[in-house]
Amino acid sequence: MKKILSLILALCLCLCLAPSAFAADSMANKDLPSDADYMALVIFNNSNIEVTPTDTYKLLDVSGNLSYVCVEFDVSDSTKGFGIIDLSTYDVVMYALDSTMPFSNADTIVYNGFLRFAVVNDDDTATILDSNTTVSEASLYNTSRSELSLASERTKLERINKERTLSKAGRVRSSEVLVSGGSDTSLVYSAGNNSGSWSTDCGINAVAMYLRHMDNYFNNNYVPSTHYSESKLKVALAVIANSEFGYTTSISMANLAKLTNKYMDTYSGSGVESVSRVSYTWTTYKNRINNGNGKPCILYVGAGTTSYWTSAHAVVGVGYTSGATSSSGYDIVNSGWISLGYVQIGTSIPGSIIK
Repeated sequence: MKKILSLILALCLCLCLAPSAFAADSMANKDLPSDADYMALVIFNNSNIEVTPTDTYKLLDVSGNLSYVCVEFDVSDSTKGFGIIDLSTYDVVMYALDSTMPFSNADTIVYNGFLRFAVVNDDDTATILDSNTTVSEASLYNTSRSELSLASERTKLERINKERTLSKAGRVRSSEVLVSGGSDTSLVYSAGNNSGSWSTDCGINAVAMYLRHMDNYFNNNYVPSTHYSESKLKVALAVIANSEFGYTTSISMANLAKLTNKYMDTYSGSGVESVSRVSYTWTTYKNRINNGNGKPCILYVGAGTTSYWTSAHAVVGVGYTSGATSSSGYDIVNSGWISLGYVQIGTSIPGSIIK
C-alpha cells in the first residue's frame, strides 16, 4: 500500500512540475528576440539607419540545409531592403539598403555564394539570378556544409545583446565612408549582360565597372568615347581576354589584373594607374579607401579559406561602414548586379584585391 501511495505521489509531483518546466522553456524562447530584430540592430549600429522589418524566411545553403534567413525591411516609405543571416554562425553576411528582393516567398532559393542567389525551378534546373543563366539544380550543391550545426540560442542571445548594448551606448555615429562616386547607381552593371555575342561573367563586368568608375571620378582618360556604352566597353574587354587567355569566363584575379592593365595600355590616355593583385586584408582595403579620400578597387568574394564555396564573385569595393574592423563591420561594394546595387558585406569575406 505504501509503495502504491508513493507511486501516486511521484506521479502527482511530475504532473505538477511538468507544466512549470514547459512554461520556463516557452518563456525563454519567447524572450529571445527575432532574427528580424537582430538584423535591424546590426544595420542601425553599422549604418546608422533605422529599418522596419516586414518579413523573414529561410534559404537553402549549398548542402541543401535551411541555414540562412532572409529578412526583408522598409528603409523609408519608398525604399526597401533585405539582408541575409547565416544561422550556423549568426553572422549578418550581407545587407542591401536600397534593393527589392529579386525573389519571393514562393521561390525555393539557394544562397550558393556571397551575393549569388539561385531560384530552383520545377524541372530539376535552377536559375542563377545575377546572370540569368540556367544550370542543373544538382550543380548548385556540394557537401561543404553537410555536417552543419546551427548556432545555439545562447550564442544568438549573446550576439543580440552585444548589438543591443552598442545601440544604447550613445556613441557618435558618422556616415558610411565612401570614395567619390561610391553611390553612383549608373556605375552598377550586371554580370553576363550587354556583351554582344561574347559570353562573359562577373570578372569582365567588375573590370568594366572599375574602369568606368575611375574614368568618371578620378581621370577621364581611362575609357575612350568609343567605349562609353556598357556593351562596347565589355565587348572590348572580352576581345582582349579571349586573345590573351583564350577564354572570357572564370578569369582568375591575377588575370583580371592583367586584363585591366592590357586594356589601359591599349585604349587609355595619360595619367592612368596600373593595377596589381594582392591578398586581401582589412588594412590593405581600408588604406585603399583611405577614409573616403582614396579610390575604388576590385574585390574577389566567396572563395578561399573563409568561404563555403569554390566559385567566387568579382565586385568593386567603394567604402566601409564607420567603425569597421577586421572582424566586425562591413565593406561596401558595387555588387555587379543591377537589381542589387550597392551592398554591405562582412569585412572578413574578400579573398583578393586588385588595386
